[in-house]
Amino acid sequence: MDGFRCVNPSRYLTSSSAQFHIADSEIDDADLSPISPLRRRTLRWSDYPQNLFRNWTPKQVAQSGIEKALSARHEGPTTIYNVDVIDTGKFRRPGEEYIGDGNLGELWEIMGLERDKTIRTRAIFIDNMSGPVLQMFGTNYNIEPFFWSSALNHLPTQYQENLCPGESDHITITLTFLKSISSTSASLAHPESPPFQLNRNLDPHAPLSLYSTGRILQLDEMALHMVRCRGSSTMISYHTHHSPNLSSSLTSSNSPHTSDSSSYPPKDGEERHASTPANTLPKPEPSTTTAEELHKLVRLAGQSVYWRKIFKCTRDPTFLLLTTLWHPLYSWDLALANLYAHVHALEALAIRIITSAQTGAGVGEAEGNGREREGNLTGELHIIRTHLLFYMGLLRDFQRTIEFIKDTPNPAMEPAEDPAPTPSLDTAFSPNVSIDSTKRAEDEQRAQARAEQAKERDASRALLVRECDALTKEIERLEFSRGMLDSRVMNIMDLVFATVNIADSQHAQVLSETAARDSSAMKQIAYLTTIFLPASFVATVFGMNLKELNDGIPDVARYLEVAIPMTAVTVWIIVALQGKWHLNNAANGGKGGNVASLWTQLWWPLTSVSNLIMGEPEERRKRDWWRRSNRGAVKA
Repeated sequence: MDGFRCVNPSRYLTSSSAQFHIADSEIDDADLSPISPLRRRTLRWSDYPQNLFRNWTPKQVAQSGIEKALSARHEGPTTIYNVDVIDTGKFRRPGEEYIGDGNLGELWEIMGLERDKTIRTRAIFIDNMSGPVLQMFGTNYNIEPFFWSSALNHLPTQYQENLCPGESDHITITLTFLKSISSTSASLAHPESPPFQLNRNLDPHAPLSLYSTGRILQLDEMALHMVRCRGSSTMISYHTHHSPNLSSSLTSSNSPHTSDSSSYPPKDGEERHASTPANTLPKPEPSTTTAEELHKLVRLAGQSVYWRKIFKCTRDPTFLLLTTLWHPLYSWDLALANLYAHVHALEALAIRIITSAQTGAGVGEAEGNGREREGNLTGELHIIRTHLLFYMGLLRDFQRTIEFIKDTPNPAMEPAEDPAPTPSLDTAFSPNVSIDSTKRAEDEQRAQARAEQAKERDASRALLVRECDALTKEIERLEFSRGMLDSRVMNIMDLVFATVNIADSQHAQVLSETAARDSSAMKQIAYLTTIFLPASFVATVFGMNLKELNDGIPDVARYLEVAIPMTAVTVWIIVALQGKWHLNNAANGGKGGNVASLWTQLWWPLTSVSNLIMGEPEERRKRDWWRRSNRGAVKA
């Protein structure tokens, strides 16, 4: 496996409803850990996930990739960025936390502290997460391991769990999207860079190099887990710190000009030759959306007047999730814009190739180079279309994510079953008020509180539907742009194929003309042979040492007496047998028809002389018709 290449596992790793999601027939009953009756805060966080989820045995944890994340050693501390949304709808930045091996206990104590009641939602962005930090967050927030396995395996998923009607729930979203990064390779920025210098990997998960724009399209990921409750909600953003598709295949030598498959960088003891095309390939660093970048984008959204009004009108934390999902939308927009520019450059290149092919003369080295460029361009277009078809599935996953958020309302926004009434000074200190009137006043206050909560829920729901519809329309626009690019690539491919067919037709025409000239020369030789063959035969016969033929001095007159009739008879027979279609065409005025009869073929000398003197049959028929017409006109 390459350093940054991820094998696409089965989708069952992300389904929370699959009770036998990664069941192994070799699992022993002794591997199942008992469920602890203690509260989460009293559990040992180092036993996660078995301390909360008994079905996640060590074998299954290792199979899902979580064990590797727990035991991985990271350079530097884990960085935690926080953003708080307070009751007024404003965003507040508490500061960053740096967690290393020496202060793990401090993080666990901070998680146990009660939050300020003014904090409506806290967004936590975790970068370079270590195994102990993962276990702490999983234990403290009761996070299903599916969230970590989906993020680690780069699988899009959306599901709801731990639903308590009217109280709280957990929602998990992992989304793969397209991101455009800059390439540091100067060769990619050159518009004349031939496509065969690029990565020719047909795997749609691999990066797509846009040599004409100096950009690289790669897959990025967003993993979000939100705990929605009546108190302070929490959104956790997990960053795996590497791209799901940025592999060394980008710098592998897959060019048609190389016979080996050596990769960059070379192994110890090996040398990279100057002629290896991998020297001209891009060598970008892993680049994904970091926790710091996403933290900054969310804070900037909080400074927007539009979003500030929304957070002021509603306390639903789902809008913070929608705010975060605008980042992949902008990333998609930029990536497709760069791809559009690259397709435009390829179209211009195809037109230049066609123009040079049409203005070129002959079949030579220039045409051979043109054919090679056409083949390379066709391969590049096929790679782009493969990625475009894959992007269609990613956009569909994005749209399903928005539909999931739209169809999964926050249960904490429902009216409380028995809201506490607001005490009145008149009923609290008046000794003359009866108990029935007090209960009646409390019931009215509860009903009024439920009505206000229902009104707030309906207003928040309508606002959520509006924002989800806005995101859905933008995704549909992206899908339209993707479909347009796919059609445009197909148009260029058809244009290149048509050019190849035209070039092949021109080449076949040249060969046909050459063959026709050779055929004419062969016909002339055959005619000469036909004329001189009888005379040569007669000369050979007279040259024989036979008494009946050579009884004295040869006589030229005698030779001509024999040679000329034989030549005439030979020409007569050959023309009669080989020229039946010509004779039939001449007999019918050039309109063809049935094959001429044998007598017509034998009388071809007389027919030819008659046509020469009196004209072709068609002309004679026209003259006869003209005479009859004139006679009829005179009589009239």
